[in-house]
Amino acid sequence: MEKWTSTEDMKVKYQEFVITFIMVCVRTCPKFPCEMVEGILTFILDGQFFQKDFLEKEIGKKYWKKDVVKLNIRGADLRGTELRGPDLRGADLERANLQGSNLQGTNIQGVNLRKTNLRWANLKEVNLQYSNLQRADLQHADLRYADLQYADLQYADLQYTDLRDADLRGADLRGADLRNAYLRDAYLDGADMRDVNLEGAKLEEVDLYYAKME
Repeated sequence: MEKWTSTEDMKVKYQEFVITFIMVCVRTCPKFPCEMVEGILTFILDGQFFQKDFLEKEIGKKYWKKDVVKLNIRGADLRGTELRGPDLRGADLERANLQGSNLQGTNIQGVNLRKTNLRWANLKEVNLQYSNLQRADLQHADLRYADLQYADLQYADLQYTDLRDADLRGADLRGADLRNAYLRDAYLDGADMRDVNLEGAKLEEVDLYYAKME
């Protein structure tokens, strides 16, 4: 079995393992139960596939916290992935490719999605409170009933995005491109919409009185 000579080598291998493990789980089991995570990790530790002390420290204290998965998978190619179920709060998905992925109902509060490709993604009913979506590509994404309170959407591309009944209260939308977006019944109280492009946007039943427009 391969031996690693430094902690850095182990961190790299561990990162590769985590990404592969998550991909297998979310593709084969959309519910992604925490018991599965605990069981497989226990097997790995008991089998001593990795240095036990190192993994116990990293998994127990830094990455795996009961039923919360905090991962750094920047730039990962997750196109078309079934991600319904796992708790991804605090994950770092900057510049990842999630085009066409299904995250409906997933809790991704506080996630870093800066410059992430979310075109055609199913984000219906997701919890994106306080998430960083700066310059994210959300063209044609389904964000109906999504909770985007206080999310950072500066310069995000939201062309043709479906935001019907979405909660955008307190969100930062400065410079966002909302051309032809669907905003019917969206909540925008306290949202910062300075320099937003609303050309062709569907704004039926939308109250912009308390939104910051200038």
